[in-house]
Amino acid sequence: MNNKNWMLILTCFGIAFLILYRAYIIPFTHDESSTWLNLRYQNVWGCFFTPACWKSANNHWLNTILLQLSGNIGGELPLVLRMPNVLAGWSYVLCAALLVTQYLKNHWSQLFGFSLVTFHFYLLDFFSLARGYGLMVACVIWAAYCLLQYSQKIELKWLLWMIFSLFLSLLANFTALISVASILSAWFIFIIFSRHYNLLWIHGKFILLFSLVCFFLFRLPLKVLSKSGEFEWGADGVKEMGKDLTKNLYSGVHLIKVTNFEILWWIIITALLVCLIFLVVSSQIRFKPQIAILFLLLGLVFAFIVVFQLVTDTKAPIGRKSIFLIPFLFTPLALSQNLIKRTKIARIVGLIGSIVILSQFLSVIKYQINYSREWYYDAFYPELLSNIVPKGYASDSVKLGVSWVFVPSLTFYQKSQSLPISELNYQKELEIDSTMEYYYLESSDTTGFSSSPFIFEKMIGPFYLFKKKHD
Repeated sequence: MNNKNWMLILTCFGIAFLILYRAYIIPFTHDESSTWLNLRYQNVWGCFFTPACWKSANNHWLNTILLQLSGNIGGELPLVLRMPNVLAGWSYVLCAALLVTQYLKNHWSQLFGFSLVTFHFYLLDFFSLARGYGLMVACVIWAAYCLLQYSQKIELKWLLWMIFSLFLSLLANFTALISVASILSAWFIFIIFSRHYNLLWIHGKFILLFSLVCFFLFRLPLKVLSKSGEFEWGADGVKEMGKDLTKNLYSGVHLIKVTNFEILWWIIITALLVCLIFLVVSSQIRFKPQIAILFLLLGLVFAFIVVFQLVTDTKAPIGRKSIFLIPFLFTPLALSQNLIKRTKIARIVGLIGSIVILSQFLSVIKYQINYSREWYYDAFYPELLSNIVPKGYASDSVKLGVSWVFVPSLTFYQKSQSLPISELNYQKELEIDSTMEYYYLESSDTTGFSSSPFIFEKMIGPFYLFKKKHD
C-alpha cells in the first residue's frame, strides 16, 4: 500500500469527477441537440449500407447508438445521454494512469506524465458531451497502450485488444482512419525490426481480416461524406493544424498567457525532437523500445496526414477533429522522462512540471467549468429559460424567436423537458414577427429591432434578449 502513488490516484478521481460534473452542468449543445433531433429514434444499424443515414454530419455512429441506448435506459436528461462519453473519459484517465505507472519510475514523474497526457481542458470538453470525438480519442489511446504491451509480451490477446480499440475508434469518428493507419503500420515496422517474421502471418492475418472488414463496412459512409464535402473543412497543412490545436489547448489559460500559438507549436515539436535525439544516442534507457514506438507513431501520424492530403485532395484535421493528436504528442514527451537517469533530478523535474501544469489547469477551470468552448453560446440557456419561463409561470406557451444557432438546443429542451416554448423557427435570415413575446439574438440579428415592437430587456452572456412592448 505504501508504494501506491496516492497523489496520482487522487488526481485521477479529481479528473473523473470534473468530467462527470461538467456533463451534468453544461447545457445541451448545438451539435448534441442536432444528433438527438435527427437520430434519437432512427434505426442506425443499417447505416453502413444506407446512404441516407449519413445526411447528418453529426451521426458519429458509436455515439449515436450509445446515446439511444442510454436514453432508452435513463431518459432524456443531458447527463444520461452523455454517460457513454463520461465513461470514455474515465477510461482515458485510467489508460493514462496505466501508461505512466508502468513506464515511469518515480511518483513525481508519473504525476507530471499523467498531467501532460490528460490536463487539457479542450480534450476534457469532449468527455462531457454526447459526441463522437471523446469516444474516438479514448479508443485511440487504448490502442496505443495495447501496442506497447504487445511489443513487450508478444501476446496475441494484446493485438486483438488493439484491433478492437481501433475498430471502436472508427465507429466513433472517421478521423480515426489516420490513427488506425499509423498504429497498424507501427505494428508492421515493429515486427520487421524485432525479426518476428513468423508473426507476419500468424498474427498478421487478424490485421488483414480487420482491414477487409473496415474496407467493406466504411466504404459507403466515407464515399457519401466525401461527396457532401465533410473532408474539405480543415487546415492547409500540418503547421496550420498544429497552430490551431495549440490555440485550442491553451486558449483561456490565465497563469501564463500565450499569444503566439505557432511559436508554442514549434516549442512542442522542438521538445519532441530533442527527446528523440537523446533517445537515439542514449543507451540503457528504461523501456527504450516502447518510447521509440511512441515517437514512431507520432511520425507516422504526421506522414499519413500528408499522404491523405496528397492522395485524396483533402485538408488536414482541424479543431475538434484534431484532438486525437493529443495522446500522440504528449505521451512520448511524458515517457521521455526516462531519459533522466538521476532519480533526484527526475523527481525535481516531475515536481516542477506537475506544479506548472496543475496551476495552468486550475487557472482555466475558473473560467470554463460551466460551459464548453465548442459552442460557447450554449452556456447561457439556464439564465435565458429562467427569464422567459420563471417558476410558477402559468402560460401554456411562450412565443420565442431566436437566431438560428439557438434553435437545435432550445428545441431539445422544448421536446425533452416539455418547456412551454413555441414558434422556434430555424431562420438563417431572421424575420421579425410581431406575434412573438421574446427574441433572443446574436448581435448580427439585432438590426431593425430599434423600430420594431420589441424593447431591449437585458444581456444574457454576450447576447440580446428583447421583449414585446405592452401598451
